[in-house]
Amino acid sequence: CSPHDAALLALFRGFFVVLGAVVVAHWRRLFVVGAFGRRHRPAGLLHLALLVRGCFEGCGLAYDATLGVSGIVLTLTAAADFPHADARNRASGTLDESAVVTRSEMIEHAFYQCLNLLQILCLHFAGGTRRLGLALLAASPWLVRRRFPVNRFSDNYAVGTGSDSPVVRLMYSVKKSQYLFYKHFLLHGLNLTALVARPRACDALPASPPFRRYWLGLNASYVMEFFLQTLVRRKFLSQTAMLALQTVLMLAASLAAIAFLAASPCVDLRLSLISLAANFLHRHHDFANTAALALLALLSRPHLST
Repeated sequence: CSPHDAALLALFRGFFVVLGAVVVAHWRRLFVVGAFGRRHRPAGLLHLALLVRGCFEGCGLAYDATLGVSGIVLTLTAAADFPHADARNRASGTLDESAVVTRSEMIEHAFYQCLNLLQILCLHFAGGTRRLGLALLAASPWLVRRRFPVNRFSDNYAVGTGSDSPVVRLMYSVKKSQYLFYKHFLLHGLNLTALVARPRACDALPASPPFRRYWLGLNASYVMEFFLQTLVRRKFLSQTAMLALQTVLMLAASLAAIAFLAASPCVDLRLSLISLAANFLHRHHDFANTAALALLALLSRPHLST
């Protein structure tokens, strides 16, 4: 692999080595004994093992499908197994030391895990006349987004509701930027380009090293904020160490996403920027916005695919 790819892998592996040392030291209390989480504990162990495997081996359709299903099971078992239905935090998110993972956050994350699974399956199966249908299928969960809870990033850094810690406020403002970048460039923009405009170079997209590093960072980021906060609550990890690990993961995931965007012809910046603009001009209509852009991409396909 390239020096840049090797450096990214080293960053991800370093994160998991440090995390693994903490997990091994407390593995029985995390995954074996306890009054709660009898379904969530094995689901968490499986998901952690899958993420670690993604750091060391090339992965295909079977791995990606298993990781996606595992992410959904992980969030739903967390929502079902723990007595936190009535838990309330000052804001959303769990970077504050006193924060508790809420049922609302787990249900919301189940939605995004479903998006992940649909996207990766559509990218693996893209081909023939089904491409437009696959792009619409990948966007279809947005039709039911309002049925899921919404926990806003801005609550964590806004005046009056945000964290007392300036470091945590800064991290959440960065997370908000990461989310917007992900949603419009690496979700909608990627799907529209790879599934509709379809440059020839996108045929092997899911197996390409830049995509693999990005996909690892995305999936790890979705779950590690909650798992690291659990380690803090259980006194297995200090708050300072947790924030340091979060910073390393955010850096690795951001660098991987930027590297993928720079190396791949499968994200058309024009479609992505239009999607971003539509997010502000036609809010809460992601499926309609994406369908309109899919039609635009289809009509402009010879031009976009060059």
